[in-house]
Amino acid sequence: MHLLIKKIPYLLILLFILILEIFAQTTYECSEDDRVSGSLRAVGRVQIYFPNSSENENNNSEANDIDNAELATAFILSNGKLVTAGHVANLFNSESYVQFGTLRSDAYGHPLEGNPNDKYKIISLLDPSKYSPGENNADMNDWAVFEVQPNANTGKMPKDVYGYIEVERVTPSANMEIYFEGYGSDSEQTKSFSKQRSNGKVLSYIPDDYAINFDNYNIGRHSGRPIINMATEPINNFV
Repeated sequence: MHLLIKKIPYLLILLFILILEIFAQTTYECSEDDRVSGSLRAVGRVQIYFPNSSENENNNSEANDIDNAELATAFILSNGKLVTAGHVANLFNSESYVQFGTLRSDAYGHPLEGNPNDKYKIISLLDPSKYSPGENNADMNDWAVFEVQPNANTGKMPKDVYGYIEVERVTPSANMEIYFEGYGSDSEQTKSFSKQRSNGKVLSYIPDDYAINFDNYNIGRHSGRPIINMATEPINNFV
């Protein structure tokens, strides 16, 4: 598999002690689906609602009906900001949120809303001119940093509740053991769009293209997840 990783601005490098991989939109899977439930509290599900869509108008769904939302993945940095994929951020509107503490889907694979206390409204992108998903999402700058409001009920920010993931810019090496956690779909309906972990290893790295090849299971809605080096593991993930 050929995936692209972002070129990180110098100021952000200071925040990083793990591998970060943002581009995750793929058209095929790399290996057998061996995912297990994820445990990284600082990884959340992006939920972008489209209240004025024709689909909502035709079926009279609620404006915040998660069945009609675009879903993806994001995670918290040590400065309290969040990261996702650039092609995901391009869809942000006034009804965009990040949900932590997500639930499993129902028996038909429909995602379920989580606790309102774990939901944060997305309010702004930082330096949007620095990222661009490019044609067919095939650009090394397919990443975005954004901010959220404090939770409407608790007044707390995500970092205060779920901790954060510290990462660094690292040159991947062949056979490096890695994993990621994201919110991809699943043939087992109740697992769809819930947080799952996929273990694997780096197959190769192409520095000129900022591209990493790996054999982890990968599928839609994982966009925006971190790739984590098993040798170092994330720190400050729990508070």
